[in-house]
Amino acid sequence: MNFKSIFFYLSITFLIVAGVAATLFIQETIDYKAAKERYAESLFFKDRLFAPEEWSGEQAANPFVLKAQEQQRGIDKHRSAVQQKLLILLGILLAYIAYTLFLYARNKNAKVLSFGMICVAMICLYAGLFSPMLEIAAYERNLDLGNIPIKTKVLGMEVDFQLKKQFKGDLYFFYQSKSIVELIQLLFQQRNWVVGVSILMFSVLFPVSKVLLSLVRIFRSRPLESKWSKFWLLKSGKWSMADVFVVAVFLSYLAFNSMQIGVQTESKALPGLYFFLAYCILSIGSSGLITSEEHS
Repeated sequence: MNFKSIFFYLSITFLIVAGVAATLFIQETIDYKAAKERYAESLFFKDRLFAPEEWSGEQAANPFVLKAQEQQRGIDKHRSAVQQKLLILLGILLAYIAYTLFLYARNKNAKVLSFGMICVAMICLYAGLFSPMLEIAAYERNLDLGNIPIKTKVLGMEVDFQLKKQFKGDLYFFYQSKSIVELIQLLFQQRNWVVGVSILMFSVLFPVSKVLLSLVRIFRSRPLESKWSKFWLLKSGKWSMADVFVVAVFLSYLAFNSMQIGVQTESKALPGLYFFLAYCILSIGSSGLITSEEHS
C-alpha cells in the first residue's frame, strides 16, 4: 500500500473522527446558547419591573436574583464544556494538518496537500454553519431608579415620601445568538427573501458545491472540461470572502439594530464565525493549489 492510499484512508478516518468531535462541539454550543437564553428570559426587564417581589425590600430572598445565580452556574458549566470540546476539535484538526504538511514536505505532491486542505475545510464549514457566530445582548446591570416620589393618603392624611430602588443584578432588554443556518431560517420566517436567499447561496450552496467539485477535480485523472466547472474551481477563489462579507454585514445590522440609548450593549464573535472564516481561507488556498496543478 503506497503513501497515497494510506493518506486517503487516514483522511476518511479523520473526517469521521473530526465530524463526531464537531457534532459534539456544535451540540454543546447549542446547549450553552439555550442556557443563556433562559438566563436572559428569567431576567427580562418587564418581568422584574412589575414583579411584587422586587418591591418587597427583601433583596436577600429575591427569587429573580436566586434563580439567576443558579442559572449562572449552569452557564459557566456549559461554557467550560464548550471550551473543552473546542480544544479537542482543534487538536484533531492541527494533528491532521501537521501530518498533511509532513507528507507534502516529503513527497511534494500537490494533490495530497489540496485534498488535506479540503478535508479540513469541510469540517470548518460544518462547524461554521451550525454553531453560533455572534452573541448580541442589551441589558442594564444594577439598575438604580434613584428616589421615586410617592404620594398617597392614609386614614385621610396625605403622605408624601420618596422610595429609593435599585434592581440587583442584570435586567435584559434583548438577547440573541444565531448560527448561519438559524439566521437563514429566521429570515425565511420573516419573509425577508432577498437577504435570506443571498446568505443561503453565498454561505451554504456555493461553498458545498465548490467542495464537491474540488473533490471531483482531485480524483479525476483528466481535468474537468466544463467551462463553468473550471471557472468555479479555478477562478472563483477570489470571490470566496464574499461569504464572510454577506454574513458580517447582516450580523452587524443586527448588532446596531439592537442598540438603545442608556442601555449597555454587548456583542461577541463566537467560534462559528472563526470556523467559517477558516473555511474561506482554506477554500482560497485549495483553489490556488488546483490552479497551479492545472498549469503545471
